[in-house]
Amino acid sequence: MKKSRQTITLLMVVFFGFVGVALPYPVLSPLFLDPGATFLAAEYRHILLGLTLAAYPLAQFFGSPILGSLSDSFGRRKLLILTTLGTSFGYLLSGLAIANNAIGLLIISRLLTGFLEGNMGIAQAGIADLGINKYKGLGAVSACASLGYVVGPLLGGFLSDQSSITWFNYAVPFYAASLIAFVLCLFVIMWFTETHTMRRKSRNLLAEFNVFTKLKSVYHKPALRKALLFMVLLSLSVDCYYEFYPAFLVEKWQMTSKLIGLYTVLLSFALGVGAFFVPQYLQKNKNVVGFQKYLLLIYLISLLLLLFANTSLGLNIHFIILGLSYSITTTIQTVVISDNAMADEQGEVMGLQWGLRMLGDGSLCILGSLLLSQSYYFPIILSMIIAGISTCIAWNKRNVVGVSYAKSID
Repeated sequence: MKKSRQTITLLMVVFFGFVGVALPYPVLSPLFLDPGATFLAAEYRHILLGLTLAAYPLAQFFGSPILGSLSDSFGRRKLLILTTLGTSFGYLLSGLAIANNAIGLLIISRLLTGFLEGNMGIAQAGIADLGINKYKGLGAVSACASLGYVVGPLLGGFLSDQSSITWFNYAVPFYAASLIAFVLCLFVIMWFTETHTMRRKSRNLLAEFNVFTKLKSVYHKPALRKALLFMVLLSLSVDCYYEFYPAFLVEKWQMTSKLIGLYTVLLSFALGVGAFFVPQYLQKNKNVVGFQKYLLLIYLISLLLLLFANTSLGLNIHFIILGLSYSITTTIQTVVISDNAMADEQGEVMGLQWGLRMLGDGSLCILGSLLLSQSYYFPIILSMIIAGISTCIAWNKRNVVGVSYAKSID
């Protein structure tokens, strides 16, 4: 019973973290790009959209490894309580910023929220602490992330839609997220007891905040380094896609926040099924990593389908295929990364995984916004290019990354 409560609490942290990642997607694009919006001057909209989208992941680049490392030294519970409470405050600031047309405060609040929601790496490390089968446990993490992608866009889409209830607006989803984060903090206090008993000796506190030292330590571990870098490259493709497909749907299809939210639900359902059910079945095959090259090829084709889809059926097929192929691959990769990390560095390594991914995500937000100002096709094409590079690496038989993976899983 105790372990089940521990697991549920950790999965709730992951779930809400991804609610926070996905909630702004159907909100910010219409907020910034709607011709009738008064939030800011038209000539700055694309650039400020990119900066606002980039704030959250760039802050997670620093927050994830720092918070993960601190949890290795001081325990998971303390860090989870502090970060969930702080996250509640961050969402409240975002809502107030939108309500008062304060673009600077909105960017600052997204930085704060992104840094604190680096606690998703702590939750993943907690799952590893509990000794659960990693394909099942980390698959459940990915499934909860996908569920967060369902609830986040629904909250963002429906709570910002005034046609549903007149007092709904773009600030309301952030107020709701603030309340949910506060309730989550209470759950952590009541249900969660410490999982990390093999704490490493505390280093100088300043060293805990040195992200680049942590990156250097990983660099000297070849198998872990290659696993992380390949995972980050793969994630950048889907992150670029996920940041800008709402803008693509707004520009090409003139979709509302509500309809974007509904399509995102379909995508997230496919992500959840692919993460939780399929990897456990593939685990029976000794060369489970060998499936990656086929999955990545399917993923690449699904991105191409989005560019040429001209019916709702085509869009539905795109979201289903993309969600399944990507989530299966990343669940396998997460297990490999965990297997290559020592027990007393799970928090730091899982945090680095998120941090590196979010650094790339933030950079892509800025680059993608510049591309978006030229054409709404360009960010999706950039996602395809990154996916193509990942696919070529996976199909290269001489690639030592694949060998390292296979050894790790065996």
